[in-house]
Amino acid sequence: MSQVNLVPTLRFSEFNAPWKLDKLGHYYTFKNGVNADREQYGKGTKFINVLDVLQPYPITSDSIQGKVEVDKKTLEKNAVVNGNLLFQRSSETREDVGTSNVYLGDRTVTFGGFVIRGTPVQQVNPIYMNYLLKSSKARKEIVTKSGGSTRYNVGQETLSSVNIIVSDIDDEQQKIADFLTSVDTKIGQLTEKHRLLKEYKKGLMQQIFSQQIRFKDENGNEFPDWKEKSFGSFLTLDLRKVEKPKDNFLALGVRSHAKGIFQKPSFDPSNIAMEELYVVREDDLVLSITFAWEGAIAIASKQDEGGLVSHRFPTYTFDKLQVIPEFFKYVVPSLRLKYLLGNISPGGAGRNRVLSKKDFIKLTWCLPSVKEQQKISKFLQSIDIKIEGVADQIEQTKQFKKGLLQQMFV
Repeated sequence: MSQVNLVPTLRFSEFNAPWKLDKLGHYYTFKNGVNADREQYGKGTKFINVLDVLQPYPITSDSIQGKVEVDKKTLEKNAVVNGNLLFQRSSETREDVGTSNVYLGDRTVTFGGFVIRGTPVQQVNPIYMNYLLKSSKARKEIVTKSGGSTRYNVGQETLSSVNIIVSDIDDEQQKIADFLTSVDTKIGQLTEKHRLLKEYKKGLMQQIFSQQIRFKDENGNEFPDWKEKSFGSFLTLDLRKVEKPKDNFLALGVRSHAKGIFQKPSFDPSNIAMEELYVVREDDLVLSITFAWEGAIAIASKQDEGGLVSHRFPTYTFDKLQVIPEFFKYVVPSLRLKYLLGNISPGGAGRNRVLSKKDFIKLTWCLPSVKEQQKISKFLQSIDIKIEGVADQIEQTKQFKKGLLQQMFV
């Protein structure tokens, strides 16, 4: 490899010495973790498992949830101390195998059998090394060397043989580690802000739907009392039957747990046996008759317009003089609605629990006037915009970090 390729694209100006090509095994020795019996878990010493390794922030003593009871000799042999690296031994996807993290804890802990520990054998900044191992070139090295077909694995020898390009300068390692840590701190702050906004919205919705919070009209007057209405009084079953297209089309489905509609663009018609499908329009209420009990109900967006569903996804239109879809969108994720849908979906689990459409339109809900619905939906939409804005900031910062990892490491 030529010397010019041993210099990263993006670098702090005070450093100019080339980096060196080396083996990861020259910096760390590797060991597999503890395989304990079931009764040993839940008590004793904290231990690092795969979920700890996969978390997006460094592992600390407090962040570890799992415990395992091991004797003193086993603990000494399998101790994890501050600065050790941890790797995911196996994964169902090749892209995730060998994912690394760093332990920055103040207590000695141990680690599980699906994890590999990396113990340093020479001076190296562990935070810097963890970031280096998350760079695209290092990940490609690890992934390429992984074995397996249905499940992918890396071993101690594999990790030892991984080629890395490293700065030998302690100050440069520290500066890179500090800079990337500051980016991760920003991501963490935004993530916490996103969580708090969602909790805030959840609390407001509980108060709004229990009528602890009421809105007033433009003149400051009270809106009419909320009224109990049957679904059949404001929802109409509207099935728009069409022949199955001959060419690829936009297919739609409904996620469980009120997670919305999912799209399958350019869906191959040969992959579906039914000869008749149904058109979805914006603002339709769409539900899965087989998974309604699991909260598979949603309101179609503009992007879903014209998509096709099977007979298992009936579509309903709103009488907008009674209920507006913008408001009912906030009813959809409620636990009470999920409970009611479960009551009218008899049978066992999975596809055996088929919703009764006759019983569906008999369900009732306490609803405000349309004008108050408009006020409520606009208020909640304003919070949604803030939540989406923070989510966009998180994604942009993650992409910024991804670009840094590509440019700050060779």
